[in-house]
Amino acid sequence: MEVASAVDPPSWFRYAAVAKREGRELSLAATQPATAELLCRSLSWVGVKKLDMAWMYILECKDGSYYVGSTTDIERRVRQHNQGDGADYTARRRPVKLVFATEFVKIEDAYTAEKQVQGWRRDKREALIRGDYDVLPALSRKIFLKKSTDDEIRSAPVE
Repeated sequence: MEVASAVDPPSWFRYAAVAKREGRELSLAATQPATAELLCRSLSWVGVKKLDMAWMYILECKDGSYYVGSTTDIERRVRQHNQGDGADYTARRRPVKLVFATEFVKIEDAYTAEKQVQGWRRDKREALIRGDYDVLPALSRKIFLKKSTDDEIRSAPVE
């Protein structure tokens, strides 16, 4: 599945060296499969497994709007959205296109990020999609307009 923009998470643990001891599964976390394989060989453990990761994602809908969600299986979830089995919002705006995705270790963290991004304005979401992370703080600031007093309105020139 192709993602237009994605953030590669910083050295989060994606793989584990796995051992079965006395009916229990033990694991040591690693960031790369080669590291996990090396751990397996040095400890005489049984194998490497990819850890379940969670995703926060942004879809662009046919009408140009954005949908923000979270899941543990990004490919399945995008397929569901395009089949009309995802959210009601995307079912009425198909087809959808995955434009941003980022991984999290826990689904709770992905869900928290989802809720945060859902509260963002369109321009801030688009900066995230573009990978323009430097402008995100500036887009967080509210713009306050000076309230006009009745006197200022009365004295304003009429064109």
